Formats: sequence, structure tokens, C-alpha cells
Amino acid sequence: MRAYAEMKTGEILDQLKDANDNHTSTINFMYFAYNYPPNWIYKVWRDDTNLCNHLLAKMRGYSGNGTENFFKFFMELSDNNKARLCNWIEANYKHQ
Repeated sequence: MRAYAEMKTGEILDQLKDANDNHTSTINFMYFAYNYPPNWIYKVWRDDTNLCNHLLAKMRGYSGNGTENFFKFFMELSDNNKARLCNWIEANYKHQ
């Protein structure tokens, strides 16, 4: 990457846009963790009622605040279910 002083304005704007696009997923994930909607587990895993019930019971079993519980929940998911949740957030949740 060249120093900004050597770049044209358009190149700088393109790099800033790319950086912002790369961070959008992380920003949306963090907003979701802070403000997740009711029944979100049923929306993410709607095709597997048993898994929904298991995950909901797990989430309800935590003590602490909502955001802390969300992070505990996330870290205990399998890699496949972490990816599924991240993909769902990316497709369905946009912070305001």
C-alpha cells in the first residue's frame, strides 16, 4: 500500500470505502449483540425445532446482562452454528 501522500484523491476514497465495507459486518454483529430482537434464535435456526429449543434453553440459563449472555452463547456454539448465526446477521440485521 502506498502512502496517502502519493495517492490520488479517488484512490484514497476507494480505499476508505473498501475499509468501511470490510468493517460493516463487524459493526452489524456488535449492534446485534447489543440489541438482539426477541425470538432471534427461532429465526436463525427455524428449520430445526429441537436445536432452537436447546439453544433457547441455553441462552435462558445464563446469568448476567443480555450482551454478556449473547457473547457467552456465541462462544459456546459450534463453528458451523457460529457461521450460520454470522451469515444470518449479515443477511437480516442492519443497524439503524
